[in-house]
Amino acid sequence: MITVMLSMTLGVMPFFLLGAFSPEIQANLGLSEVGFGAIVAGYFAVSVIFSMSAGHVGEVRGAGWSISVAAIGVAISLVGIGLARNAWQLAAAVLIGGFANTLTQPGGNMALARALPPGRLGQALALKQSAIPVAAIVGGFAVPTAGAAIGWRWTVALLAVLGGVVLAAARAMRSGDRVVPRDPNHAPRMLGMLAPLAGAGICASAATTGLVAFFVDSAVKGGVSHGAAGVWFAIGGVAGIGGRLVAGWIADRWLARAGIAWLLAGFWIVGAAGFVLLAFATSWPLRVLASIPTFVCGWGWNGSIHHATVQWSPAAPSWGTGVTQTGMSIGGAFGPVIFGAILGAFSVRAAWLYTAGLMVAAAVLVVVGAKRVERTAGWRSLFAGAIR
Repeated sequence: MITVMLSMTLGVMPFFLLGAFSPEIQANLGLSEVGFGAIVAGYFAVSVIFSMSAGHVGEVRGAGWSISVAAIGVAISLVGIGLARNAWQLAAAVLIGGFANTLTQPGGNMALARALPPGRLGQALALKQSAIPVAAIVGGFAVPTAGAAIGWRWTVALLAVLGGVVLAAARAMRSGDRVVPRDPNHAPRMLGMLAPLAGAGICASAATTGLVAFFVDSAVKGGVSHGAAGVWFAIGGVAGIGGRLVAGWIADRWLARAGIAWLLAGFWIVGAAGFVLLAFATSWPLRVLASIPTFVCGWGWNGSIHHATVQWSPAAPSWGTGVTQTGMSIGGAFGPVIFGAILGAFSVRAAWLYTAGLMVAAAVLVVVGAKRVERTAGWRSLFAGAIR
């Protein structure tokens, strides 16, 4: 479990460090908001291409192998970001990090799904996904601490040593990898049920990545000091962890009655309300208040969507993760670009309202997916052992 959590934190470290140090990176490399957003989007664009393949590789080679390769790739990416002297070099380093991160989710989900009973899977996946906001916390607190002392380049590059820690921890996982043969008819049957969930992932991920990539930048433009904005962002990461843990606790206890889809829909609707409040907040106390549902629910859904994936594709959790991860990667690829374009052409308010609309669309799609699962012949046998 610890190894899986470490791999999750490391996998998204390049993305969150880009968001935390976005003002310095844009100034040092001469990037516009749209240009920076396009580079950040490249991190997820790679996942769009390789997520399905990564899910297949996870099923064939095992979780330990996937996590080991990912650790090496992210370490190379962090060093490359720190050394980048122009936009092209930064983009290349970010693409390497995005490819490496593609391997972490399928490997982590498969490791947990095959090691834990269904009644503990919700909390386990919540803990796994809570490791991701830890990277946001590290990035947020790195701004006024290490970033102020040694600069953003050295801060980013030195964090590459975490790759060695994860690689060493993954060696034990590789020795215990258990690869289970998959039914060749599983893919087309499950793809139809996972498609709406992947669509919901597109919308929700687009909203969340826009939030993460530009929250600090928009706060600075609103008059907050960069250090204070970084701390605010880190506190938001803590709130996101809390949201994921609460969602996992609810899923493990109430899943048989409410269903994971309704839990996701509820989180996304509350998150949308937070974005709307953030868009119209005119005072700092109100903006801080608005950021609570924004981070808790608008960023607290990630563990639950992976729980739904494992629940709806129990025979091949790594492959199923590849499907939904493709959707989330599409959203991650386009989210920062569109958010940056709206921010540059219109206003921060318009950008936050755009993210609210995405959250509502995600809620609708996941309910559609749940209804499709209920109508699918044999769905009760599919869930045997997956619902308490």
